[in-house]
Amino acid sequence: MHSIRRWLHLGALLERELFASKRTLHLPVADAVGSWCLRCGATVDGVSAPPHWPPYSCAACAGSSRPWTAVVRLGAFGGNWRDAVLAVKYGRDRRCGEQLGERLAEQWMRVFAALPSLRHECGSEWCAVPVPMPWARRIERGIDHAQVIAKAFARASSMRLMRVLSQQPGVNQAKLDRSARVTRGGRMRWRTPAFDMCGFLDRQRAMTVRQWVIVDDVKTTGATLREVAEVLRAHTPHARIAAAIVSAA
Repeated sequence: MHSIRRWLHLGALLERELFASKRTLHLPVADAVGSWCLRCGATVDGVSAPPHWPPYSCAACAGSSRPWTAVVRLGAFGGNWRDAVLAVKYGRDRRCGEQLGERLAEQWMRVFAALPSLRHECGSEWCAVPVPMPWARRIERGIDHAQVIAKAFARASSMRLMRVLSQQPGVNQAKLDRSARVTRGGRMRWRTPAFDMCGFLDRQRAMTVRQWVIVDDVKTTGATLREVAEVLRAHTPHARIAAAIVSAA
């Protein structure tokens, strides 16, 4: 019975890969630098791009600590950005995911061009890491949306992509309220040596990374980004961490 169930899952995965949605979405213009808080990603109205780094904090994150240096985003979660994210996440639209990754890379470079002090402080040697998805959910949905976006992001920005993390199975966060999302933890893991045999991870190279950029589709409470950052920090304690997200709720 277990073997039959496994073959059914594999068949469903193949069907999703071959017949995934290919509809074209018109992506809006990305937000201007300075229209969101670079510490938490929240929308900040009526503020021009800061001439220095670090910028002033918004009211939501003032006085609080963040395990990352900056958050780069394309826009607020809503409208066409929401449609695009859902098309990749649930519609298995890989082309849309690649477009989002490419646009996110453009926004990333735009932020560093607008903030020379940030570019001087951080440098250009970044390594992209996608927020991992549990393997069972990957089979169920037929796509790892964060990985699709991260691959295009890394390719367009000439970064190395390293899948150094895995996620333990658990309740889908879409089914949890805000407080439950904030308090849950223990899902993210550094990939075990068994994955090295499959060529997924060069452990020695990963341990020498000095700048990580976490790539994900949506930031809601920030709990997922924080947990990913903590795992990266535990294994590369001297590394700088940033986040690149499609949208912020």
